[in-house]
Amino acid sequence: MGSFIESFNNIFLWVCSGLFILYLPRIYYWVYAFKKQRHLVNSKKNRFALIIPARYDSAVVPSLLDSIAKQTYDKNFFDTFVIVSDFVDPTVEIVKNYQNTNLHVETEQTCKGEALDSCLKKILSANPDYYDAYIIIDADNILKANFVEEMNNALMSGKQIIVSKKLIKNRLSKSLKANTFFSTCSGLSYTYVDDFGNAYRTKHGIACSLCGTGMTVTKDVIKELNGWPYRTMTEDFELTADSILRGYTTMYYRYAQNYTEEATTFKVTCNRLMRWLNGYQQTNKLYRSKIEKDTWGSGKIKVKNFDFLYGLWPFLAYLIAGILNALTNAVFLVIMLSKGGNWQIAFNGLLLTLLILYVPMVLYTAIVLIADGKNLKLSFIETFIITILNPFFFILYAVAYVRGLFVDVSQWQQVERVDFEGTLNEV
Repeated sequence: MGSFIESFNNIFLWVCSGLFILYLPRIYYWVYAFKKQRHLVNSKKNRFALIIPARYDSAVVPSLLDSIAKQTYDKNFFDTFVIVSDFVDPTVEIVKNYQNTNLHVETEQTCKGEALDSCLKKILSANPDYYDAYIIIDADNILKANFVEEMNNALMSGKQIIVSKKLIKNRLSKSLKANTFFSTCSGLSYTYVDDFGNAYRTKHGIACSLCGTGMTVTKDVIKELNGWPYRTMTEDFELTADSILRGYTTMYYRYAQNYTEEATTFKVTCNRLMRWLNGYQQTNKLYRSKIEKDTWGSGKIKVKNFDFLYGLWPFLAYLIAGILNALTNAVFLVIMLSKGGNWQIAFNGLLLTLLILYVPMVLYTAIVLIADGKNLKLSFIETFIITILNPFFFILYAVAYVRGLFVDVSQWQQVERVDFEGTLNEV
């Protein structure tokens, strides 16, 4: 039995080596996290509509609207639209205190996509060419003072969909309750996706992974879509997939920055991940086969689609192989301990497997924190703790996936907001 376990572990090591080679092209993406992006300057002033889905988000809307009021961009060239579900929402009274801010009520909304669609259709019906671009912003965001100005600069690229640099809003607060292990590790996901993924994609004309907050979409796209037709739990990921099929051009622009509020507790973080995973599954069911057909069946293989279809396969295979090997060694360890056999081989195999899973995650976290340390603003102690513990945060994805099999997350739920207790610093 000992020789069998030893052979099994050797196969695992060879599998990991092969998967590492397959993942090398994706690792090259990381280089662009350290490269400075060209700063664009646009002499033309485009007209923007800022669209904010804000159903019962009165706790966070004032901070966002305050940041919009402080924008350096000419106030005559952008308007704000706040979407609620009924007139008894406290947000209605808040909106009245801000100039160039319009209220849109959509009583039938059951998801963010329906709220956006209703508002955009109303704007298009009034004057489809009035706005040059639309900026979609979540209600819990805060915009840097030059956000709209930088989005206008980004339009110089000619790209149709532009995603911003996301920062952690919680870091603006002095409250320890606002800054937790969960909020910091959750906020790192934007660095993974954007700086360690979208920066490379932007440079090489590959479709970016789109995030539905702080995202600019040009009028030609909105007019072609006739609003916002996406209805999955992750309508931004759905737009990512549809953009590949429609050929929309995308980019990540670091100089347009906004702060996003991150969940501070296990429960809220897990529920959020459940919604994401559910939305990814919905999108894959709707679009994956179409993208595969577009990639392989058009007469010419579209290599750039591989990023969406297969980019994470080596990493996922590595995780699955690691988990299976760890479980196998654990089972044999129990058997050998109970029978008085040579348990050291299984124990060493289990320990080696756990190290192979853990150490690369630590190194990756360290690289991420080095690349984005200026924006994260973590102390040395915080940096050390997050580096060591962040690998365990990834376990939440597995927990969320399993919970999602038994808990219905298809319906809209009110998000628990962070109480900043009046300690929010100026941006």
